[in-house]
Amino acid sequence: MLSATMLPHNVRRNLGPILQRLPMLTHLSMVPFALLGPTYLPYLFGAILLYVHCMLWTVNLRTIWGAFLAWRGVKQHSETDWRAEYSAGRRSLPASSDALMFDEVEHLIFCPNYAEDITVLRETLYLLSTHPLALSYHPVLAMEAREAGAAQKAQQLMAEFRSSFRDIGYTLHPGGLDGEAAGKSSNLAWAVRQAFNELKDEGDEERIAKIVVTVIDSDTALAGDYFSAISCKYALRPASERSRMSFVPPICFDRNAHDVPVAVRVTDIMWALAGLSSIYPGSGAKIPTSAYSLSMTLASRVGFHDAGPQAIGEDMHMYIKCLFSTGGNLISETIYSPASQLDVVAGERGGLKGFWNDHVARYKQAIRHMWGSLDTGYGLTRLINRDFTADPQTETFASPVYRQAFPTVFTAESEAVIGLKTIPEELGASKHRRNFADEDFATPSPSDSSVSSSAASVISADDEGTSESSLSEVEESYNEKVGLVRPVEEQLSRKVLPFISLCMRLYEAHLLMGHMLLLVTMRVFTASTTEALAPPTFEIPILTLEKLTSGAEFVSWAYAFTDRMRAASLIFSIIMFMFYDRYHQQAAKYRWQVPGGRLGVQSSDRSYRSFPFAMFDYFAMPAGIVYGIIPILHAQFMHLFTDRLVYTVSFKPKGKDNRPRDVEKAIPV
Repeated sequence: MLSATMLPHNVRRNLGPILQRLPMLTHLSMVPFALLGPTYLPYLFGAILLYVHCMLWTVNLRTIWGAFLAWRGVKQHSETDWRAEYSAGRRSLPASSDALMFDEVEHLIFCPNYAEDITVLRETLYLLSTHPLALSYHPVLAMEAREAGAAQKAQQLMAEFRSSFRDIGYTLHPGGLDGEAAGKSSNLAWAVRQAFNELKDEGDEERIAKIVVTVIDSDTALAGDYFSAISCKYALRPASERSRMSFVPPICFDRNAHDVPVAVRVTDIMWALAGLSSIYPGSGAKIPTSAYSLSMTLASRVGFHDAGPQAIGEDMHMYIKCLFSTGGNLISETIYSPASQLDVVAGERGGLKGFWNDHVARYKQAIRHMWGSLDTGYGLTRLINRDFTADPQTETFASPVYRQAFPTVFTAESEAVIGLKTIPEELGASKHRRNFADEDFATPSPSDSSVSSSAASVISADDEGTSESSLSEVEESYNEKVGLVRPVEEQLSRKVLPFISLCMRLYEAHLLMGHMLLLVTMRVFTASTTEALAPPTFEIPILTLEKLTSGAEFVSWAYAFTDRMRAASLIFSIIMFMFYDRYHQQAAKYRWQVPGGRLGVQSSDRSYRSFPFAMFDYFAMPAGIVYGIIPILHAQFMHLFTDRLVYTVSFKPKGKDNRPRDVEKAIPV
């Protein structure tokens, strides 16, 4: 239930639609303000001009710091033995700790997709299957029922990879459900809910508490140390903290960047940098980009993903939802194992037409990304309504309309005990891992930090048929079990700082660049001929008492000072791009050279950025800025009239099948 608020009911009811239009209204109001403000409201205009430029500096400096930490963090992360880290961490815990065993953590990996080429999905699953912890993974192919042959595609992939994971399943999201909008978020809302329902039907509360949900795109390639780090960090936390944990990796477009136009490449680099600017350790608001993880307990307590049009930007939206639902007590861990991504390309390529089509495809993707500015309205709505409570929405989802008629997520033989079954020898020594037991930590031994890997401890998935049940039986069974969703056990004090950080991030993401563009444009149009022809100078203008007493003098000083601030921002940009290239090289090349095989197999599509030649790309930075500003103004203008987006799927290059030939021969055609 929503928290009480002083606002009248009719205002609260219309608050969402009003705030949906707020971003574009602020942009529209900036035009007359930039024209008339210097004359009629000089001090307010000068203050806002300075504020916008200070925010730009804040973003630039934070991005430099985030890119530097990512560069160093990826190197350190790839060299870490997370089982040894777990062993050391477990020894430091008291005997009464409710920490989990390392191999008790189960990874439920959701891959929402629509009309994706099967080769893209196959490569994603293959790369996951090469990880040391693959037999604790449970990929779920979240398919759309409106795609012809979706179930058959999922079943074929399940047959190919069943022996590679603990389990593998799929869901079919029906179209046309009330209040839903087509897209990744509604597909995820359906898929994660189905997985939870199937676990609830088994009454397996203990297993739910050990599951970490990971969300990836169809082309996302995560390395093995991402999941190993999560298993370590999640297992060592007390149960009260595991129930509000999330994990966020940086992203890196390191697969086909060499094969797209430079404007598209630089735009995606700037998109990755935007993520790095907010997820560094110590950040007040770690907003994920595309890939992220959270505990199944947390997902269920907040009511899973939203499925409406406001949730098109599902990664940011789910973060905001979890942050508010925990009263700012969300525990978000940065995992410096980059999620490797593909740059979007056009379906028809080659020649000038293909070159143009690649730019059009990236613009359409940018519109879809910027449609997420609806989250500004969503966040402000919850803030104004003081909505800091979790709503599992059990009554809403009790209807059989929101359930599949038969289970398709958990298709392997269930096990009473998680993490204690031995892997068959024929699966190879690379899968063998020792599962820690309590006696391992009875007598702390600081000198013994090695971790044995001679015994195996994860469960292989066995093929088992599933039985169907009628809708009436499903509804009756579910009505008996919806009461099992428990409220949060502990009362935590509400934190203020995360919400201040969130408001800043929303302004930076959805308003800052538009405001900057309009203010600078008006500055150019209103500048005198003398000012326009004056040579650039870096002399810093001094604010004197005389200038403060005159509105016109104050505005003139503010213009001169912010002109220098923008010039300095160019230097900041060069530094952040240099750090990004170091980060890119670490993510695409050097981390895979670390011995130990903890990362699995790297995608065969690789795009290296060689310094200093790669820096020439950044002459196309203005194109990247255009791809950021124009789509957001386009999307926000449309929000004046609708919150519904006609969702189109970005085309991805076909995946490559790099599986060993003997494995490939065993695949049914």
